[in-house]
Amino acid sequence: MYQEDDHFTVIARLDERNYITQCEHGVIHLTWGMSTLRFLPQGFIHIARLLEQGAIGIANRKICDGAVCLIQDENGGFVLMIKDFGLHLDSTDFLLLVDLVRTALQRMGYIHADESNLPLRKYSRTSFSLN
Repeated sequence: MYQEDDHFTVIARLDERNYITQCEHGVIHLTWGMSTLRFLPQGFIHIARLLEQGAIGIANRKICDGAVCLIQDENGGFVLMIKDFGLHLDSTDFLLLVDLVRTALQRMGYIHADESNLPLRKYSRTSFSLN
């Protein structure tokens, strides 16, 4: 179970296994189950944009932007691919993740209702670890 300490600030939490924190270095940590993805803030916004596009609908079952892809499977689930890593989500978990990311963006001070207010910079480094 995640223990909050002086090094991490919880930005948004779905439950004890699915949450978003920011460390003292400014890195965003998206923990989903046993995986933790780490982003610079602009990289997190990049992922948020891709997730939003998926929530609206994917015409060709695949959206790619650089090293990040969102792929919809035939059952309505999604795979968020970041380089060689894939986070597999059923349709319910995908919508929960989108909502968690939206909540984090709101709490970080971004106005989510108008997506054009999000910075356009691409991420420069993304990593993940298994908890």
